[in-house]
Amino acid sequence: GFLARPLLWLLLWLHDNVVANYGGAIAILTLIIRVVLFPLTWQSQKSMGKMQELQPRMQAIRQKHRGKLRDKKGRMDLEAQRKMNEEIQELFKSEGANPYGGCLPIVVQIPVFFALFSMLRSAVELRHAPWIAWIHDLSLPDPYFILPVLMGVTQIYQMRMTPMSGDPMQRGLMQVFPWIFTIFSLSFPAGLVLDWTVY
Repeated sequence: GFLARPLLWLLLWLHDNVVANYGGAIAILTLIIRVVLFPLTWQSQKSMGKMQELQPRMQAIRQKHRGKLRDKKGRMDLEAQRKMNEEIQELFKSEGANPYGGCLPIVVQIPVFFALFSMLRSAVELRHAPWIAWIHDLSLPDPYFILPVLMGVTQIYQMRMTPMSGDPMQRGLMQVFPWIFTIFSLSFPAGLVLDWTVY
């Protein structure tokens, strides 16, 4: 609430003073938030890129220790595990990489994202507020699903531009998220989907 109220105030101010259309005001508000959060996004991208560069060397360290991680009875050898982890940590330290550097900036953005989500889902000002041609009410879902499909396409494009980790499971999850978001967005208010598309 303490984040959603200022965002609503800014949305109303943009509507009254900049563009007399709530769809346009949502797009401008989203761009303002993107600009304010850009340093965090940039830091996250840099950190993920660094981790991507280090993936082959990390895999080489894991490969080197693979046969030593279990004893003859198949139990985990904690000492060998500790040595492998120390080597990986030493690699991070020597290269100035932080394995959590890509996550922390994103964690800071999550409350802003949820505040915007909450505000756009519940703002009564969006009821019966038209945006463009086929969207006559930003508080209702897009009747032709054009906006959700556009949002899905932009998310897939953005995901392909983002550096991926070497972990196949994580890569698979990242490729599935845009599809899941698109399916969910089919029933969400058009104003909210517009925000996600611009974001």
